[in-house]
Amino acid sequence: MAEELKNPSTLETHKLDLLAEISNLKLKLASSERERCELEERTGVAQRHIPQLEVLQSCLENRFLDTSVAPVKDCSCTVVD
Repeated sequence: MAEELKNPSTLETHKLDLLAEISNLKLKLASSERERCELEERTGVAQRHIPQLEVLQSCLENRFLDTSVAPVKDCSCTVVD
């Protein structure tokens, strides 16, 4: 540090390097926040589809377990967005 105080240009260079690093870290933080928001949105969409998928699963299980009914190609249950 004493050496840097003798040479102000070295200290100024170090300061500029630190400011550049701060700028890069801010960009990374903004990118991470954007990605987090996108993932939260996708998770919410997926969670909203879970009940519909459970209904479809139940419908299909009932069709396959009920051996007295001839198999059909499609289930009458539908998914609604």
